[in-house]
Amino acid sequence: MRALAPTRREPQRDIEAQFAALIDPKHPKKTMWVSLGTPIPDMAGYDGLEAVNFGAGVLIAGHEDVLALQQHPCEEVLAMLLGLVAPKSSFAHRQEQDLFVAQARHPVSGAVILEMVIDNTRIRSAISRCRRYGEPVVLTMADCLRRRATLLMMESAHDRG
Repeated sequence: MRALAPTRREPQRDIEAQFAALIDPKHPKKTMWVSLGTPIPDMAGYDGLEAVNFGAGVLIAGHEDVLALQQHPCEEVLAMLLGLVAPKSSFAHRQEQDLFVAQARHPVSGAVILEMVIDNTRIRSAISRCRRYGEPVVLTMADCLRRRATLLMMESAHDRG
């Protein structure tokens, strides 16, 4: 089992879409992971959800899921809780150009509701999983990181006015 590893900061629009899905009782999303440096959503009034910092990021979930990760703080348990087809640690030995990112996007805003690193052997299962959460999109790792950087830059410019 691999220790939890930090990921890159996420655009706020994606965090907001993930939180909206999390609090929607009709949506299958039951947990979310917030990368280091990414603002946590305002959870006031949402009883039953906890936000716990694990050093590599913050898990927002119900008590049972938080306990599961506290008991076994590793990439494999986090992947299971988030509904990923594989933990990102299973690709640690792979080159970035050999990896893809599967996303479930909000059908109107295009914001990311679920995201997972995959290789070419897991594309079908990742698309199938993403369909439960939103509209599936598969990107190269480079395209995913470029999207994040662009959105973060736009958010930063907007914040500066």
